[in-house]
Amino acid sequence: MTEPTRLFDCLAHQMSKFPKEDMLAAKEDGVWKKYSTQAVQDQVMQLTAGLLALGVSGHDMTTENRDKIAIISNNRPEWLVADMAVQQSGAILVPIYLVYSLIGVEAERLKAFASIPFALFFYLFGQFAIYRARRYRLTRTVWRGVRFWMDGSGWAYAARAAWWTLLTASTAGLILPWREAALERYKMRHCYYGDLQGSFTGTGGELFKLGWRLWLMAVLPLIVAILAAIVRSVAGKPPGGVVVAGLLTLVWLVALPFIYGGFKAVEWRWWISGIRFGEVSFQSDLPRGALYGVYWKVIGWFILIAALLALYLYICVSSAVVPFGDLSSTAVRFEGNTPLVVAAVVGYLATILAVNVVLRVYLLRDVWARIVASTTARHLEAVANVAAKGDLANALGEGLSGNLDVVGF
Repeated sequence: MTEPTRLFDCLAHQMSKFPKEDMLAAKEDGVWKKYSTQAVQDQVMQLTAGLLALGVSGHDMTTENRDKIAIISNNRPEWLVADMAVQQSGAILVPIYLVYSLIGVEAERLKAFASIPFALFFYLFGQFAIYRARRYRLTRTVWRGVRFWMDGSGWAYAARAAWWTLLTASTAGLILPWREAALERYKMRHCYYGDLQGSFTGTGGELFKLGWRLWLMAVLPLIVAILAAIVRSVAGKPPGGVVVAGLLTLVWLVALPFIYGGFKAVEWRWWISGIRFGEVSFQSDLPRGALYGVYWKVIGWFILIAALLALYLYICVSSAVVPFGDLSSTAVRFEGNTPLVVAAVVGYLATILAVNVVLRVYLLRDVWARIVASTTARHLEAVANVAAKGDLANALGEGLSGNLDVVGF
């Protein structure tokens, strides 16, 4: 056959060029089952024929008129078969993440996003989702043929996170080190490498000693403002000092990336050095200033992206027929102006894409590169006799990790 031009053409291409006996594989009742290229192709063709017999098709092949088929499933070979068959029929496959969909529908029905109970629920659900997504990602991490895995309750973790967050907020962040230590201990004692259980030896006191000066610098403007207000009140003077407050705020904003970058470096070093798997330990010598440049680069890119977006939107709006004026006339430009709306959407998507690229390049790739370069593993010989153990996480964790983009530890 000719070179494949559509995704489902790859099956026939593989069948004609290099058929495999194990194109796909999945565990069924604890036993690995293999699917050959021929078997997968046959199943796809049979399902395609069934869909066409039911009247499923692409009609005029426009997005609006093509039939849509929803699918709810975990990650398994049948998903690929269904995907290929639906595409081959001309229809569109629509994956559904059941938990997100139900929550969204219910919240929309009750119109209660702004209520305190729902805000609390969504915070708890967010923490639950982070924990379950971590479980999923961890089970997809294999080293020396042995899988990492994780158990523990996502809701129990969410309750702990909520309680510690409340305490942290009520102390202006002073208790944050103890929050991080408590949550990390819960996560690590539920982490395993094969049959080797993890643990976390870092303490809140250690992190506090490393970062209390940074915390003080972060809240210093607030402390100064409160003290100044008290002094002026005692002296019987009206509130003032706008210029001083403005200068303090400006200095604080300039210093904030250094404060935050220094704290994250300290926190990373503390976290890495506290991880244990049996006798295996890690030691990080990440310098306090290792991340300053990374965060300033992110800030610089964000300013540049924002400026380019503003310029792009200005050009789009000023090119409309209505003379440029206030916001009301700007709104008139968009109403019924399809090209302008499309241009705005393109600008929005380009901005989101650019922001995500910046975050991945600097806050994922560059940060992890610095962390790995500063880390030393000790007593790796202790894992020589580790036995494989642990199963893959279910589809809930897969969906949450895909939506939240939670990775690794």
